[in-house]
Amino acid sequence: GTLAELALLWALHRAGCLDGRPVVLLGGRWRRLLAHLERDDLMDPAQLRLNQVVETPEQAVEALDRALGEA
Repeated sequence: GTLAELALLWALHRAGCLDGRPVVLLGGRWRRLLAHLERDDLMDPAQLRLNQVVETPEQAVEALDRALGEA
């Protein structure tokens, strides 16, 4: 996805539309962005915890299965 799509997901989360579902980000490059947002206090800690970074599509499916299984 793009950064614009990610920002939309974060906005939907803040509006209560995601019902606590995680945002699963594929690829390690997202870790740098999240670290920057955390370091500079640009994002609420609760929203930062919403994000999960995984390395493979299989890990993404597993993360979503776990999250949806808990819902």
